[in-house]
Amino acid sequence: MKRLLYLLIGCSAVLWTSCSEDTTIQEEVPNTAPKCKITAPAEGQILDANLPLTVKGWIEDAENNVAVTRLSIGGQTVAEQLGYPNFECTVEPAMLPRGLQAIDLYVEDAGGLHVQHRVNVIFEKEARLMTGPSGEDRIAVGYWTEECEVRVIAAGKWSVSLPTSGRIETYDSATDEWTKKSLLEGQGPTTVRLRVGANDQFSDRTVELQIASGDESGKFRIEQAASPDMLETIEDEMLRMAAGISVVMYDMDPDEDGKISAYEAEIEPNERSAYGFDAGGWDVASTKGIENFPHLRHLDVNTTDKLTSIDLSGNLELMSLHVHNCPNLKGLDLSKQSMLIEIGCDFTTLLDVWKQIEKLKGQMHTIGAFNRTADQPSTLDFTGFSNLQRLYINDNKLTEVKLGGCVNLWRFVAGGNSFAEIDLSEVDRYRDNDYFMDNNPNLKRIYVWKGFTLDYYNSFKYDEANGVEIIEK
Repeated sequence: MKRLLYLLIGCSAVLWTSCSEDTTIQEEVPNTAPKCKITAPAEGQILDANLPLTVKGWIEDAENNVAVTRLSIGGQTVAEQLGYPNFECTVEPAMLPRGLQAIDLYVEDAGGLHVQHRVNVIFEKEARLMTGPSGEDRIAVGYWTEECEVRVIAAGKWSVSLPTSGRIETYDSATDEWTKKSLLEGQGPTTVRLRVGANDQFSDRTVELQIASGDESGKFRIEQAASPDMLETIEDEMLRMAAGISVVMYDMDPDEDGKISAYEAEIEPNERSAYGFDAGGWDVASTKGIENFPHLRHLDVNTTDKLTSIDLSGNLELMSLHVHNCPNLKGLDLSKQSMLIEIGCDFTTLLDVWKQIEKLKGQMHTIGAFNRTADQPSTLDFTGFSNLQRLYINDNKLTEVKLGGCVNLWRFVAGGNSFAEIDLSEVDRYRDNDYFMDNNPNLKRIYVWKGFTLDYYNSFKYDEANGVEIIEK
């Protein structure tokens, strides 16, 4: 009996010892399926298959154990090994089929569990028959009138329809001219030169060209930048305010919206009254911004000591310039102003530009020179200024003025000088002519045409008390 008890105790001890050596039970954690979603494009979206497609989405896996990712379009794999949790994948146009297609995102983890998300979209894929310099079916231009080249890559006969409302001109190499056409036709690859008119809108605009070749058709887009308000490009506040008034006065704002678009700034003056900016006496300090008005014909910024320079290199059609009483204006350059016919300036400025004025002597209509100083030349020679009709040189203490060949001079304001004689004998006779030669204390002789009578002219003034002799010549 005692022996049996010992055996039972011994077995119990063995059993207890065996159980106490494995106290932790290992439980297997179940694998969960991954998740995924395509966030772009959206279900049912219509897409241009001529352009690259960007697919975006996300992938989640609780165990962080993604093994396979695959993106397919229309059943064809377009990308693998996508990033997660977020991914972005760009698919080139060559891999985009036409019509209703499924975009599938497939994700599988290491345990073999998988998930798939599908988005159905419609691809519209017109043939690319015309390209820009970068190879795309579009080209970007600025808001000014701009020339560009596009390439027709169709192999056979082709035609391009141009919208007449888009102000698109085509270059005709046979005539060397730009013309507006609604249809271009040709055969085989070729380069077409286009000119896009300035933007008349204050927002971006797109002009679309339609091209067809055989059974294929396509589009080409010209994307033009928004026009700024050209008045806002004028730096000086006073000149900007004066310009705002002038555009109304000179009918520069045909749509009367108080703004000037690039298109309006480019309208030829012969399509409306010639225009300019009248800011005389407005204390203008800068003319920066006037270069944005290429057809500017008239500029008046007289009477300001703040103005030190004027850049007229962008105003090649300027005809009239008034900058008198601007004592600090230096280095004026009129070498590009071939249309200039009128100038009013200080004597200093006249000397600066005299050689340029002389080159235009056959067309100058009006000249005014003022504020001569004692150290400057006291003579002026207008010989050969055959079109000169108005000459203002009063209060300069000049000693001589030559007017040979000034046959059209009908207004001559020359008081306040020191002339000994004035020769008007070559001037044509018109009853409306005005000649003001008073306040010339040294004047002794005035030469006139034969048959002259004092009462013939509208005004013929001189200091009779000085004993001035009128001599027919």
